[in-house]
Amino acid sequence: MPLLMNWLESLTYDIKAGGQCVRNASPLSTCTACKESCEKNAIIIEKSGVQIVKEQCNGCGLCIPSCPVQAIEGLSPNRKTIGDTLVLGEDLQPTKYELFHFYKKGIRTIAIPKGGSEMQILIDETNEILEKINTNLFQVVTGPVHDLKGQTRLSRRDFFSKLAKDGKNLALSTVTPAKWRFDQDKFKRAGMFEGWAFFQVHLDSEKCTLCETCFRLCPGKVFMTNGSLLVIDTGNC
Repeated sequence: MPLLMNWLESLTYDIKAGGQCVRNASPLSTCTACKESCEKNAIIIEKSGVQIVKEQCNGCGLCIPSCPVQAIEGLSPNRKTIGDTLVLGEDLQPTKYELFHFYKKGIRTIAIPKGGSEMQILIDETNEILEKINTNLFQVVTGPVHDLKGQTRLSRRDFFSKLAKDGKNLALSTVTPAKWRFDQDKFKRAGMFEGWAFFQVHLDSEKCTLCETCFRLCPGKVFMTNGSLLVIDTGNC
């Protein structure tokens, strides 16, 4: 019985801020990305770090792709894709970095509801960055997606094979421990686009004493020394 109870408990989880959180590492951190993404105001920032109020959290997962260091542990929002199209509803608007993740997965078209002006603005901002990277942009379609472009007809054998595979995936997603399915690491921004960095590090060389505090606080290992020189790897930021 205890083994069964432990297994049942493992299927549920609470979203939490892990040890990677820069707020937990240093009280001087000013990061508020997760708090800004939370529509339920379930995330509070204290001197001791980030706290998630369980009673207010609805488990939507919007905070997970929002975190720049993948410190929020849990499952990101469940998104619908059809071929190379990401289908967005009227709720749970993604972040730019979630859209970048889907772009790297092969998504090139985004379907948004009619009147989705905020989503259009978000996609435009994302496309501005893609344009700087010198790559193809997202295409946008509005309204319901009825015709499933790129969908191929399946033979009887392929249909039942797909049905069995989908059933297996569904079973694995519902009976495996929740922590096995946590997916925050897939939103890692460093190295997402080869030769491109989303952030720049500015250092006042006259004030730097090479105390190496930044070495210990930075989860991306951006800072290192080469003899008496401080080396900054912006690509890891």
